[in-house]
Amino acid sequence: MSKVCFLTVQFLEEARYTADNLLIAKMMSDRGVPLDPGLMFYVRNSHDDSSLFFDAIDKLFVVKSKIVEGDSVDEVMTITVTNSHIDGWLDLNKKISQTSMYEAFRMSQLGLESNLLSSSDYFDGSFEGEFTSEGLQLKICGTSYYMLYHEFLEDIFSFIDMLNKQFTIWEELYYEHNERSQRNTYHAS
Repeated sequence: MSKVCFLTVQFLEEARYTADNLLIAKMMSDRGVPLDPGLMFYVRNSHDDSSLFFDAIDKLFVVKSKIVEGDSVDEVMTITVTNSHIDGWLDLNKKISQTSMYEAFRMSQLGLESNLLSSSDYFDGSFEGEFTSEGLQLKICGTSYYMLYHEFLEDIFSFIDMLNKQFTIWEELYYEHNERSQRNTYHAS
């Protein structure tokens, strides 16, 4: 005797988005930045406005702008964000741009940005990020109807960790460079 389990497509969509929200909440809690306990995990519709991803972005960064272009089939969402780490990196970029280390710094920055280049494993969607004068620009492309945002949040956490490491390294290199320059200036005079 066989048994059959019938699940509607609607239920499967709700379960997928609910699981995505639970993963996002767990990841945020693990990082020590829990989301508001009053947020609802259960999703009745499968649109990105029900995702906790955007609440997580609001907790991690200051959102400067959010622009959505295109239709629901081929959507491009551009979010410009900043925080103290990103502001520090941009300030360091300005300082280092006046030195001979700038090319190496720029290559390091491109490496950081590549941590934010990914696509959804199961559904249509891609994610990328780049530094601009305003902050960090995150671009989410594809059909928001079929995205799992926890994958992108993992990339953001990886990026934050790498940014902190690279910032410490480059800040030390910059100060060493300045000390050498000052010593050379002193000896030359």
